Amino acid sequence: MFSSRAELAVYQILAEIQRECRVQNAIALLPLPGAKPRDGGVRTPDFVVLGNGRAAIIEVDGPHHYGRTRKADDAARDRHWER
Repeated sequence: MFSSRAELAVYQILAEIQRECRVQNAIALLPLPGAKPRDGGVRTPDFVVLGNGRAAIIEVDGPHHYGRTRKADDAARDRHWER
């Protein structure tokens, strides 16, 4: 279950890209997967996209992400995934 319309819109676009990919270039979509990184705890990125031997993490920032506290939380999440 997505927490915002923005996440749903991104999912729909990714699903369309997935449908249009040739079999040789197929991608796998993992919406809201739970991930247990080495530092402990469980983190949930908005999307993980797998394909061509690579993985990409997508975080969707909507209007509810712009409060002071939330913006700091988002920055911490982004730094975590960049590592």
